[in-house]
Amino acid sequence: MKGLLLRWTRRFIVMFALALGILVATQLLLPGIIENRLVEGLRRSFGDVKIIRAEVSAYPAYQMLSGKIDSVNLDLRRVAFGDLVVDAVLLDGRNIKLDMGRLVAGEGVRVTDADLLRGTFVIAEDDLNEYFWKRFNQSRFFRVALDRGRAVLTGNMNVLGRDLAVRVAGEFRVGGGTTVAFVPREVKVENTTVPPLFLDLIAKEWAVSLELDQEAIPMIVEDLLVEDGQLFIYGRRPAAGS
Repeated sequence: MKGLLLRWTRRFIVMFALALGILVATQLLLPGIIENRLVEGLRRSFGDVKIIRAEVSAYPAYQMLSGKIDSVNLDLRRVAFGDLVVDAVLLDGRNIKLDMGRLVAGEGVRVTDADLLRGTFVIAEDDLNEYFWKRFNQSRFFRVALDRGRAVLTGNMNVLGRDLAVRVAGEFRVGGGTTVAFVPREVKVENTTVPPLFLDLIAKEWAVSLELDQEAIPMIVEDLLVEDGQLFIYGRRPAAGS
């Protein structure tokens, strides 16, 4: 009887040690595997993008196999959203649910659920100008300068054969959804203030649309900040049903 009990005890210890070893190995190795898959999926979703950091964590780690991730932190650089190149995209998520079947199949990243998902998009002044030149101002007669809290458009406009110096001072504001609108406050042509009608004409054209991939980054813009040479746009995952 003692011999049988001893054999069962040994067998239990071996099985327990094996299970513990698998659990530890999974906890150590699986996050790195998922991170690599996530990097590949993001490259497929966004094309030529430089990914500085991709960190995921979950406990126990095996729940990642079903797409459940406790936390995710991403640092992407030079990401193209349509015509706009964003210098840096910083993403932070908690209790994320990914479409793991799609990710493993190499079909890109799809977020199906998240308790928290926030992003910071950093747009450099030069990239913002390239965006405006490509979309609205192909002759490049305007240039945007980003100062703390405001934006200033300066350039020359040909009116009846005469080049006139134009200066438009204004600010960026959240326009709803994924749009950031430029709101002009003052337009001067050769130091002469222009009537408000021209402010409305400019406001209709000078807007930034992030054109976010709503599967990989399901976000809306909620706030922004203008610093010297940079535009910071802050986004979040909309609440369910919104």
